[in-house]
Amino acid sequence: MLALLLLAACGRHRYPPGLAKVDSIAAAHPDSAASMLSQMAADTATWAEDARMYYSLLRLETADRLYETPRSDSAVLPLLRYYEQGGDRRLLPRAYYTAGKIYTEMKDAQQAAKYFRLVLETAKGDDKSLIKSRAYSRIGYMFAESELYDDALDMFMRSYNITSQSRDTTNMIYDLRDIARTYADKNIIDSALNTYNKALKLAIKQGNKKMEASANTQIAALYEKEGQYALAWRHLRPAISYNNPHERNAMLAIAARLFSKEDKLDSAVICYNALAEKGNSFGKHAAHTWLAEHYSNTGDTRKATHHLKLSKQYADSVNLKRAASAVNLEVALYDNNSLKNENQKQHNIIIAMTICFICIVSIYFARPILKERVTMNKGTHKNTATETESKGASHTTNGNHKINVVTSNDGKQHLPITPPAANIDLDTLKKEQKNKIKESRIYNEIRKKLDKTGQPQPLSDEEWEELASTVDTIYTDFRKRLYELCDMSVADYHVCLLLKINLKLREIASLTCLSYQGLASVRIKLYMRAFKEKGEAKAWDKVILEL
Repeated sequence: MLALLLLAACGRHRYPPGLAKVDSIAAAHPDSAASMLSQMAADTATWAEDARMYYSLLRLETADRLYETPRSDSAVLPLLRYYEQGGDRRLLPRAYYTAGKIYTEMKDAQQAAKYFRLVLETAKGDDKSLIKSRAYSRIGYMFAESELYDDALDMFMRSYNITSQSRDTTNMIYDLRDIARTYADKNIIDSALNTYNKALKLAIKQGNKKMEASANTQIAALYEKEGQYALAWRHLRPAISYNNPHERNAMLAIAARLFSKEDKLDSAVICYNALAEKGNSFGKHAAHTWLAEHYSNTGDTRKATHHLKLSKQYADSVNLKRAASAVNLEVALYDNNSLKNENQKQHNIIIAMTICFICIVSIYFARPILKERVTMNKGTHKNTATETESKGASHTTNGNHKINVVTSNDGKQHLPITPPAANIDLDTLKKEQKNKIKESRIYNEIRKKLDKTGQPQPLSDEEWEELASTVDTIYTDFRKRLYELCDMSVADYHVCLLLKINLKLREIASLTCLSYQGLASVRIKLYMRAFKEKGEAKAWDKVILEL
């Protein structure tokens, strides 16, 4: 469709008929498209510049479809300059999308995100709906890689809305697969299975054996995870028979785990050895880990030691790739017990820290009725109450927080038994604080910036200061308590302020000019600096909201 449109484009850009034909078949038959482009290579020297640029763009797009995306931006930069400065502007969104894919391959997430956003900004009109759908999908992957699953789901849904309205069955199947995978990441298994099955039915109706096998593979993985092994095999066998090389590792991993859980250890050993030999680093790590434990249980110390050594070797590679958040189907399918244990440890730390913060905030704000006597030298409870006027009333301090003390008839001092009228429960207090933030002038100014189309302008120094002052007023001494946790740059502090007023992560990324990965990196770094422990970005978010 795009090719036909280009041929009719105002007569300004006329392309050789062969290019239009390549464009029309490239998505469905990239091998044939690549062959046709190779045959045209010798003729390009006589073509006009716009035809040569179109030819170069088609080569890059076709290479991407054949999983041969370049790992250098040298070929795409001239295209970007040409289409940004003139050329056929209709091709600019496609050039941006191609650049985004290349920077994804280069692991440059910030540049990739930039170009996918530019696709959305420049793709106007119904004829650009497909490229917009693909851009939404790629941004969804980037959210998912950062474990921002709600945002990822939103992007995948936007892509699906476009493809379903245009009745683009092939891309509907891909979108449903991505939506289902995100439900699985959120551990909403019923929704994941329902959506995978919807994708499977579309693939069967279309006769798309590749996507039918892909959907079956991932349904099998979910059933295996849920302990429904018979259903897992029912979906895995047809996927294995299709033998898609891009999913061979995933299928081997699922089969190996199923054999292991069914105590068919000889078959499991065969699958894990195949995975150890031919799998990617995730598969090799999982395989060597299982084989090391298996041979240890059977008393074969030599083999156990060999596989344990290799398991540790591939663990370093796996950790690096996880840090880079590479998009990879197999990542979601491998059951790595050591990583699960590490995640559980981090989860326990987060829970403990959250409980501590809740306790501090509860004592600091709620001021429950306390009958326990305390002395001035043991002023360990924080209280923000205003001073009460009573016979013999005095006060002492704990840190920087004033604690009211009443002298009783026996001459001893203790906290007042009757709470002040201002005492409210914690949930009510939090709700009131959120409402005050939303009613503040600076919050509404920020919302105006965010609600405008396009990239919002960053806050001025005066606006940042007003936001800091507002937050400090509503959440008493927020800045001081934050800096008591750890030192940070002004930019880091700005991120914390925006987290505190409950902005969405994509909004914070826009206002701070950070990529999603950059924003995640800031939060992980602050958590590590504050608690000297590794933690996810979400762990820091919880700390900020409870502070």
